[in-house]
Amino acid sequence: MSISQELERLTELHRDGALSQEEFEAAKARLLRQEGGQGRSGLVALLGWFLEGLVARVLAPLILAALVGAGVAVFTSIEIGIAVFVLIIVCAIAVAFFANGDL
Repeated sequence: MSISQELERLTELHRDGALSQEEFEAAKARLLRQEGGQGRSGLVALLGWFLEGLVARVLAPLILAALVGAGVAVFTSIEIGIAVFVLIIVCAIAVAFFANGDL
């Protein structure tokens, strides 16, 4: 669970009366301390998140599509290989959007 999701959960518990103001503040401080204690500055964490997303959502599908497309082209024709490449890229884009809830 991400820190923002955990903070939202704590806020809901506090709003619903399950946590007192003191309990909420203590839990929030503990959560923020844990997150800050990982030793990553904001810029480094942002860069790591960006690179992770870049690899997972862009580079990996491109490499997969290129390999499969090239393999298909070797055994059939270049046109079919290109079609397979494009199909895999379109599917990867659709999966990325559905995973984020954007579509």
